[in-house]
Amino acid sequence: MSNLKDRAINAVIWSLIERFGNQLVQFFIGLILARLLMPDDYGLVGMILIFISLSTVISEGGFSSALIRQTNVDEKVFSSVFWFNLVSALLCYIFLFSASSLIADFFKHEELELIIKISGLNIIINSVNLIPKTILIKKLNFKTQAKINLSSIIVSGIVGILMALNGMGYWALVFQVLIRNFLVSALFWIVNKWRPKLFFSRVVIKDLYRFGSNLMFSSIINTVSENLHAILIGKYFDAKSLGFYTRANQFQKLPVSGIYGAVSAVSYPILSELQSSGKSVYSGYQSMLKMIAFSLFPIMAILATISDSMIFVVLTEKWMPASEILKVLTIVGLFYPLHAMNLDILKVKGRSDLFLKIEILKQILNIITIIASISFGVIGLVWGSVILNVLCYVINSWYSKNFINYGILSQIQDLLPYFTISVILFLLMGILETLYSNQLFFLLTAPLIFSSLYLLIMKWLKIEEFNIFRSIFSKFFITK
Repeated sequence: MSNLKDRAINAVIWSLIERFGNQLVQFFIGLILARLLMPDDYGLVGMILIFISLSTVISEGGFSSALIRQTNVDEKVFSSVFWFNLVSALLCYIFLFSASSLIADFFKHEELELIIKISGLNIIINSVNLIPKTILIKKLNFKTQAKINLSSIIVSGIVGILMALNGMGYWALVFQVLIRNFLVSALFWIVNKWRPKLFFSRVVIKDLYRFGSNLMFSSIINTVSENLHAILIGKYFDAKSLGFYTRANQFQKLPVSGIYGAVSAVSYPILSELQSSGKSVYSGYQSMLKMIAFSLFPIMAILATISDSMIFVVLTEKWMPASEILKVLTIVGLFYPLHAMNLDILKVKGRSDLFLKIEILKQILNIITIIASISFGVIGLVWGSVILNVLCYVINSWYSKNFINYGILSQIQDLLPYFTISVILFLLMGILETLYSNQLFFLLTAPLIFSSLYLLIMKWLKIEEFNIFRSIFSKFFITK
């Protein structure tokens, strides 16, 4: 058990390095691009994201999660999944290529046709690295993944900036993503000794598909749910409004995907290993949920605090409408990891059927909230997303109560200290902001003041997660 704990801590450290290293580099590259490009450029690219995301989910088929959950996987299994995934990706790209003109007509932007045809190549590129990446995840080797992803983001970011400087507009965003995914796939193949064999088994695919298909359909529904706002904004408003929403959403997702992504990437294989050995997942899951709240709640509060100053100073005045959207999205950022982590329990328990049913229910609720909020404009849609995420948390935590006896009341009791202190400090910083006359000075000092007070209070209250945070932080600098 101690060996598993050490592996988990080391994996979390490198997962954090990967996520935050990638996110921070991407963040600064995004800031440069946002100053060089217009909101309309982001809006155009944002219109097609759902089609690329859906195609990727369909071609992946939920096989990665199925493979991670299995303890004994041989070469025949890996090769069968590789060939099946590659063929699925090719078919998805052909379909998307054929439908590109229809999608362009739907949004009334003819330039989208060529954007889709080129961006669609990401589907095929991503399919190639499915097995090499899955193998590294099963081994909890996040160190290699961190190096690959970080180097790919830096190179592709430089290319994107150079293209933007040369007046290539939205193509800078398109090729930045394309080059990054190509480099990631190429490097995964270089560092991984695995190579596919000329072998394919329908029995293997059928067996994995029983579990993975439910996750695939769940991911399809979730992808539609997450991107439905972008489609509606692009269709019924304009590219500029979608650009504001896309930029604000990227800011909000930076800490969410960094913290939740790092923990969930480790939690699923670790909890699956605990489950397969007959040990309870309750304590492991509780620790991970509390660690997410300890880290993410104050960051979301800080982001809401500095929203106006950050948008004005960093992105310039042309992006200011994104600030109001960002403030509301920080509330979404509080609840999304909570309900998503609760769903992970169903995967660990092998109940992908329930996973799918919950996603269907979530989509129904999403449609209801959209109908009720779209008349209030973009900001109304964002508030509808807040309501949706709260409802999802209530529903998903009900299953955690049934499977591991850790329901919403117990979770709220555990998470309340982090939430309460974050809200109090947010209100305090709001008062402090009125005393500042320089937005740049506030942007530079507010996060430091907030985080210092937060950590001091956590230490004073003897919150266990503070010691875990300090331990991880110290090991962060000695990890090799």
